[in-house]
Amino acid sequence: MSARVLVDTNVLVYAYDRAAPQKQQQAIAVLDQLVQEDIGALTTQILAEFFVTVTRKLAAPLSAADAYSYSCSSYARALVIPSAARNLPSSWLEDPSLRSG
Repeated sequence: MSARVLVDTNVLVYAYDRAAPQKQQQAIAVLDQLVQEDIGALTTQILAEFFVTVTRKLAAPLSAADAYSYSCSSYARALVIPSAARNLPSSWLEDPSLRSG
């Protein structure tokens, strides 16, 4: 097995933060490279931190539906650690408190 690079939550958040376009471009470039080289890794904890951050802490927060969609994006599908994938919830949107976005 080749070495993996664990993606920091902030890199994932910046990829979707429109308030910081320069950081967004850099984050997208980093994630694209990690996917292309098949060396990046995400855990379910990172995806959960991403969800909370982009729905509650950004200047222009994402809706819960958008955050869920992005957490299931090509980055998540390409980078999530396979053994952690079985721990992903079938639907994060079943919780009514997440629908307020």
